[in-house]
Formats: sequence, structure tokens, C-alpha cells
Amino acid sequence: MTGEQVFILQDGSLLGRWIETLLTQSEALRLVGAASTHGDARQEIATFNPDVIVIVGQLSARNARAILDVMQNRPSSKVVTIGPGAERVLLHRSEPI
Repeated sequence: MTGEQVFILQDGSLLGRWIETLLTQSEALRLVGAASTHGDARQEIATFNPDVIVIVGQLSARNARAILDVMQNRPSSKVVTIGPGAERVLLHRSEPI
């Protein structure tokens, strides 16, 4: 299977589990890993080097640190954040548009 490799850091919420399930069923995307803690995510992101990292949950200070960490260590990865009740999905880029 080809397609972009995706990693998900999710908070265990219904929304996070639903998005993880959708990713496993996608033919265009390949879920390479999932974690519920920043520490686990950091290790797995280093191992799998995904093209896209999806962070699901409230945009807390912890998740903001995760975004900045990824953008510094994996500048080619796209980071997408999705929060409950959010009216939009945010795409974070470390390179200029």
C-alpha cells in the first residue's frame, strides 16, 4: 500500500478514536502509529518518521509543545490539529508557504 504515512497523537476521546479508525480504513493514507502520551509519541515519531502527524484533543500547552517539538525535529512533516468542538482543522507548517 502506498500513500502518506500518518501518525496520530490522540487523547482517547471518542473523536480521537473515530479519527484513528478512519485512518486505518483509508486507502490513500497509511496509519503507521498512534500514541496517547507525548513521550510515547516522541519515540514513535522518531521511529516511523511520518509524513503527517495528527494531534487530536484540546490545544493545551502540552499539545502546543508537541507541535513545536515535531516542527523542530521533523520540519518536513505536516502537523494537523483537531479539537473537539472546533470549527476548523489547523495545519501547521515549519517551512514557508
